[in-house]
Amino acid sequence: MIKTTFKAHPIMILRLMKPYLFILILPLLRALIQYITNGEIDGLLSLELIAFGFVLIIAFWGWYSISITTNDRYIIIRKGFLVKSCSVIEISRLSSISLKQGVIGYLFKCVDCAINTEAGRPQKSDFELKMRADDAKRLFKNIYGHEKQEIVKFSTYRIALLAATTSSAATGIIVGVPIINKASDLLGIAISDMLLNEINSVSSRFDNVFPPIVNTVTLILLFAYLVSFLISFLKNVNFKLKSGKKGIEVRAGIIVRKRTVFKKSKVNNICFEQTPLMRLIKKYSMRASIGGYGDSKGERAIVVPVARHNELEQQLNQHYPFLKPDGDTLTPRKTILNLNRFLYIPAIFALLIMAAGAVLALMFPYFDRLVLFLMLTALGIDLYYASVCYHNYKYGKLCVGRHLLASGSAGFTIRELYCSKNKIGVIKITQTPADRRFKTCKIKFTVRSENADSVKVKNIDIKAVKEYINKVFDLKTDE
Repeated sequence: MIKTTFKAHPIMILRLMKPYLFILILPLLRALIQYITNGEIDGLLSLELIAFGFVLIIAFWGWYSISITTNDRYIIIRKGFLVKSCSVIEISRLSSISLKQGVIGYLFKCVDCAINTEAGRPQKSDFELKMRADDAKRLFKNIYGHEKQEIVKFSTYRIALLAATTSSAATGIIVGVPIINKASDLLGIAISDMLLNEINSVSSRFDNVFPPIVNTVTLILLFAYLVSFLISFLKNVNFKLKSGKKGIEVRAGIIVRKRTVFKKSKVNNICFEQTPLMRLIKKYSMRASIGGYGDSKGERAIVVPVARHNELEQQLNQHYPFLKPDGDTLTPRKTILNLNRFLYIPAIFALLIMAAGAVLALMFPYFDRLVLFLMLTALGIDLYYASVCYHNYKYGKLCVGRHLLASGSAGFTIRELYCSKNKIGVIKITQTPADRRFKTCKIKFTVRSENADSVKVKNIDIKAVKEYINKVFDLKTDE
């Protein structure tokens, strides 16, 4: 049994010192800069130097104690010099290994290595460390070996479509605002105020039926959406998929490059997803949920960025034939009465929105343009919700066998869920008064995984559902 041992990259010392960066290192740098520019020494400089040296020594021994040993069956991770730990993981239990390299990693020839299993803490990789790039490649080779793989590349145009159809203004605000605030603090310039003033200046040039505040908010949301788009595009550009008999490798990124390998047997489920913007271009994306995947547990891997539905079916049959659904198919009854049952909630929402708009316009006549804008926006959202309900009526279905297909929606996202029956964690059957009257039900499947993908299929015959559930899952549901 051949053993190979790898050590962490020396830059791991900086990662171990990261929690103390703002407490010790930045004040020390500020004191040194003050001494160079003004010739003055802070009275606490000597104390900060001692504390910095102590933390540096602790980080050095922490780095020196880290080692990864692999053989044919196990991977052994050792760390710690005062409190030592040794983790032994059977290679067959690994769900994924992810490598990430940014600009600094490229300069120092190192990568961030995340080793994951389905165990460990939620929302965090099991083991994270810095490795030499060459050592990381050898680690991949030792664990996964050489396997003949089919390489699938996707054009920059498709990556741009993925970024455009999955980005949101909310994400742009969450990511962009802290960056702007930190840049403002470092440069001593009120960048946020400058941006707001410029946005107000631009919005005042537009003359339309909506008030200036609507123009301002719209421009802010567009700016935030652009930030989110750029982040998503840079994260996924150069996307490449390598598929073998047992494993999948995904590569993506240009500034921060990421490479992840996971076993097909560790795939919890596959989802075809269609966001609201994807519906405009009639495209879907395909994602795989892998136990312990990525930098945070339960993260989902993009397998096909953007494609037509029939293309995704071909990819599924080619790379994941073990998830191909079998068994009988249940669909909602295709009648006018059942169609009305799918659409009556959006119709009620539309009446309530128009009634609320009329009341608000009478109560606040000076804000009639703002009320009109809000009412039209709400009606647009409700119209899209009605289209999702119609899609569920026309294409909703349930196929239960050794492998399951549930086609429905999750919120405003159209979703098709493919998984093995033993990956299902929760089956929830609900009946409203209308369901009891028409002998139908709503059934929701939730996958047994960290991110808990779920799909709800509506207005399916209750008797047929119970028969299939009893037969496939060997359960007894109440009559």
